[in-house]
Amino acid sequence: MNFAGTYTYLMDTPSGKRETKVVIRKAARGYEGELVSSHGGCELLENLHTKGDAIIFEAQAGPARQEVTIHNDGENLSGSVLVYQSDGNDKTAELEELTYAPTRRRALILYATMTKNTQRVAEAMKESFEYYNWECNCIRLKKSNDWASMQQDLYFDDYDVVALGSPIVAGYPLTIINDLFSLGAGGRLESNVQKMVDAGKGFQMNSDTMGGGPGGVSGPAPEGMPPMPEGGMPEGGPGGPGGPGGDPGAPGANGKPAWRRRQCSYPGGPVRDNYQPLGIVFTTYGGGFYGSGESMATLAALKLFLELNNVSVVGTYACCGKEFGPAGVEEGKKPNVMGPGGVPDPIYYETKEGTKIQGSYFFHNQMWGHPNDRDILKAKFLVADLVEDYFLTYDGQRGFVQSEYISMS
Repeated sequence: MNFAGTYTYLMDTPSGKRETKVVIRKAARGYEGELVSSHGGCELLENLHTKGDAIIFEAQAGPARQEVTIHNDGENLSGSVLVYQSDGNDKTAELEELTYAPTRRRALILYATMTKNTQRVAEAMKESFEYYNWECNCIRLKKSNDWASMQQDLYFDDYDVVALGSPIVAGYPLTIINDLFSLGAGGRLESNVQKMVDAGKGFQMNSDTMGGGPGGVSGPAPEGMPPMPEGGMPEGGPGGPGGPGGDPGAPGANGKPAWRRRQCSYPGGPVRDNYQPLGIVFTTYGGGFYGSGESMATLAALKLFLELNNVSVVGTYACCGKEFGPAGVEEGKKPNVMGPGGVPDPIYYETKEGTKIQGSYFFHNQMWGHPNDRDILKAKFLVADLVEDYFLTYDGQRGFVQSEYISMS
C-alpha cells in the first residue's frame, strides 16, 4: 500500500472545528511529511511508521501534541487521533470528514516580464510540465498582484519543482523580483551594516542592525524604520514563517508573500528537516551585447533567491529575446551609426534547403524573431529532461540530486 498523498479532516479546536491537512511523501528512507492547519501553521510529522493498512505519526497541532492513525487499504478510509493532555488524561476522537487525494506532481513557475519574451519561455515550460500530466501554476509577478488572495498557491513546500524567471535590465533581474526575494541588497540594510561596522560594533542580525529593505526585512533602525517582531530577528531564512518575508498563513512582512510554510535554515545552517523542491532559473536578454554571457549575473541572482528558500536548483535556461534597444532592427533594416557614413548591406547565407538567412550586425542572428521556435523547444526539452530523469523512476520516488540541465543560447 502506498500511503503518499494528501489527507484532509476536521479537528476540534478552542475556536470550533477546523480543517487540517496532512501531506505525506514517500522518500528514499521512508515516509515523511507535514501537518498544515487551517490557520497556516505547519509542523513536521514525527515517528512516522506504517502497520498493516495504517500509517501512524505524531505532530504538534497548536498547543497539543497528537498521535494520528489513518487506515487506508485503497478502498476504505478511516482515522483516529490521540490528543496528549498535560494531566495525563489523554483524549481520543475519530477524524471527521476524512478524505484522501493521491499524490500528483506539481510545478510552480514564477516570472516577471516586460515585452512578453520571458512570458513565452514560462508558458513553454508550463506546456512541457502539463504534457507529463503535472499540475502547473504559472504566475506573473507584478506590483499589482493581490498577494493575500494568491498566498495559498505560492508556498514552495507544495511543489516538486519551482521555476523563477526574469528578463534583464542593466545586467540584473527586474525590480519586482528583487523586491520579493532579496533580503535588502542595495537598500537601507546595506547602509545600516556599514554604520555598525564603522562604529566598530560588528554586524549581527538583530533589531539594532536590520533595517527595512526591498525583501521585506523590517526592524527598528536608524532613520525611523518600522519595528521588528519582539525579540529581534527570528530563526529561519527569508520567506520562512516568522522570518523576513514570512508569516504562517498570511502574506509576509510589508504585505508581501511568504514562500515557505515552515522556517528555512540558511544554506549551510544546522537545520536539515525541510523538504527541498527542485528548481529552474531562466532569463531572456536583448542580445545586443556579447551573447549569453550577459545573462550570467541575473541567473546567479535568481538561483540564490531560490536557494535561500530551500530550493535545490538543477535547471538553468537563457535565450535571446526581441531587442528593443539600439540593436532592435527589423529584418532588412540596418542599424544607425554615430557620425558620418553607414554600414554596408548584410550578406545572405543559404541553407541546404534553399532558405536564405540574413547576416547579423550584432552577436545574435535574427533578433527580431526571438524567442524563436528553436528557443521555445529548448525550454520545453529542458523541462522534459528534468521530469523524465528525476521523476519517472521505477518506484515513483524522486531521484537524488546529482545532475544539472543547462541551456544557454
